[in-house]
Amino acid sequence: DRFRELVLFFAEESADDPLFGATKLNKMLAYADFYAYAHYGQSLSGAKYRALPRGPVADEMEMVRAKLIAEGDAAIEQREHFGYSQHRLVPRRKAHPESVFNEQERAHISEILELTRRYNASEISDKSHRDFLGWDLGTTGAEIPYSSIFVSRRHMPDGLVERGQQLAAEHGWI
Repeated sequence: DRFRELVLFFAEESADDPLFGATKLNKMLAYADFYAYAHYGQSLSGAKYRALPRGPVADEMEMVRAKLIAEGDAAIEQREHFGYSQHRLVPRRKAHPESVFNEQERAHISEILELTRRYNASEISDKSHRDFLGWDLGTTGAEIPYSSIFVSRRHMPDGLVERGQQLAAEHGWI
């Protein structure tokens, strides 16, 4: 199961990260899936993400976490960290990403790990709110379409807008 191994791998690789907890794990998963969609045309895990009050969360998260715990593959540790309770998923077995992800996908996962490593829960939440506009476009609880990764708040250069309009007219898209 791709999502299960991705969860376990991020937890394993973040064992020494004092900033790692449930919120950060949720954001790491979203980054891995949405950026894979942007770069390769499909997500890594196939998970469906919902817009929840604190950002994108995979529908599968609760079920996979419960199954990992029930089967003894992981546990939850609660730690006090800078005045708040941190809920960490702690692996009890080694992740096996090589069994479900190809070399390119594993390299992508490693890049996401490095991208998110320096952030705490608040920082990664804020970053995900800026980066995943799909989270902010719908109502709370709505599914976030992977294609929303291409939505941006940045102003496009006039020449790019004009070129897009030209192509749309040439191909009958409008």
